Amino acid sequence: MFWPRNIAISYLFSLLIISCASDKSAYVDVPTDHGEELKNSKSVDEITVPMAGNYGNIIFAIDSNKISALYSDKGQNCYFIESEFTKFSAENDLKWRQVGTNQKGAGKLTVEKDALWIQFSGSPIGCAPELFKSSQKFPITKINNWRKICAVNKDLVEISSEPLEAMKIGQSFKKGDIICILEQKKEWLRVEKIAKSPQVGWIRASELDN
Repeated sequence: MFWPRNIAISYLFSLLIISCASDKSAYVDVPTDHGEELKNSKSVDEITVPMAGNYGNIIFAIDSNKISALYSDKGQNCYFIESEFTKFSAENDLKWRQVGTNQKGAGKLTVEKDALWIQFSGSPIGCAPELFKSSQKFPITKINNWRKICAVNKDLVEISSEPLEAMKIGQSFKKGDIICILEQKKEWLRVEKIAKSPQVGWIRASELDN
């Protein structure tokens, strides 16, 4: 049977539309402004690197493959946590030391997309014994850009507005203040004091407890 050319073209075009509609794997065009975002996205299972920030009772920092953290309980600073990894995995070994004592031990750190699981091994001295009984989950509550957490080791540390001695601002940290490092320029550190009224400024690296 002979079909007029226009009718034949219309018929073939209809078949093409039906074929694409019924094929669940048909290509979907992605706008160019979202292409890189989709290409670089990761599934939840692939995310094993923790984020710096607040995790309930834990303030957590990460710089490359080094982590540092402080666990506090009922207003008391209990344990510093610190370790270095060649690569993060589902379960990571870590070290802890108790604030104000010589007590040290080991533990495990498990990383999820938005939470940390921690369990300590050793013998606690009065502070947070639940961490030594079973793995505790700490969901993230705030994301930050902290690189390291440590404590001031001098009685008085004056703060500069820039990495220069001449830029002192008349404010200071005292011994025992918990500090988060934000960035470093040679021997100078830009830090933030963890408190209800945070202070941010520059101090010398030698003024912090390693």
